[in-house]
Amino acid sequence: MATSGFTSELFDLYAPDKWASNVHNLKRMQAKTALLALVDVATTSFQGSLIGLQRGSSDEIPNINNQKKVDAQWIYWYRDAAGRDAIASFLDKTSLDKLTIFNIAPTDKHVTLAIIVRQNGVDVQVRVPPGAIVDQRNLAAKIDRSWDRQQLEKLLADLLPDARIGFENNPIACTELSIEVLTDMASETRNSKATWSVGYHLARENALELGGEIGTTLSAMVDSLLPLYRYIAWTRDNDAIEVTKHLQEEKAQKRKNSTQFQPGDKVRIVTGLFRGKTGVVQETDTKAQVKVNVGAMSVVVAGGDLAPASAG
Repeated sequence: MATSGFTSELFDLYAPDKWASNVHNLKRMQAKTALLALVDVATTSFQGSLIGLQRGSSDEIPNINNQKKVDAQWIYWYRDAAGRDAIASFLDKTSLDKLTIFNIAPTDKHVTLAIIVRQNGVDVQVRVPPGAIVDQRNLAAKIDRSWDRQQLEKLLADLLPDARIGFENNPIACTELSIEVLTDMASETRNSKATWSVGYHLARENALELGGEIGTTLSAMVDSLLPLYRYIAWTRDNDAIEVTKHLQEEKAQKRKNSTQFQPGDKVRIVTGLFRGKTGVVQETDTKAQVKVNVGAMSVVVAGGDLAPASAG
């Protein structure tokens, strides 16, 4: 594939009648391997721009991660382990509803830069799914602010022709974007239940016509979208919603909570493995940690995870 380009057989692996079938697992695995090799070649010239990102790929076998259907093959980049650690405690506190509780793949919880092969063609996009709540709010906050909105407009103007932006099933050409549309988008993006994206769609017939030049085209598309990924993805240095401040305040509150307990106090553990257990405070420290005797055991918990034993 790296030299000859895509084939009709490749696209047909993702036809609806094959989504849930295990008969096509081997061919899908071979297609995935070939796609990864193609992407390796296509991204060689800008590997340095991918620092801090981890590459992933979707499963070729129907399972719980893809809700037991393989309707596409994804090759994608998202925040690396360090980036995920930085955001983990905030993501852990976001609510899950019946629409998102089974969305457990990285592409469901993080902004991604993705190459997606479906039966009808190839999408190359920066995607913000509903489960990427921190990135979602970060994007909305940046669109709300004049300076950041101007920066976004410049980034969009620098994209290749035919780039599209908006919510799935209703994107518009980036050339049609206006300040009014961006402002409306900010309101819709915050806590939206639909995936927001910006990028390109390469129709099946066009991808086939490109032949061996498909790698060059994919390379140009991915490279053009990297600045937009960086603009959207929450980091401690790209924090439009003050997540860092929130986490610091939370830690400070836990330290404050720990000081309210003294050795000998009876307490109840309200979260974690020992939730509901009562015990007696043995000692506290300056890092908001409290040692509690629970029966014959001593456990160390955060002060914020304790309540007076008499509390309901």
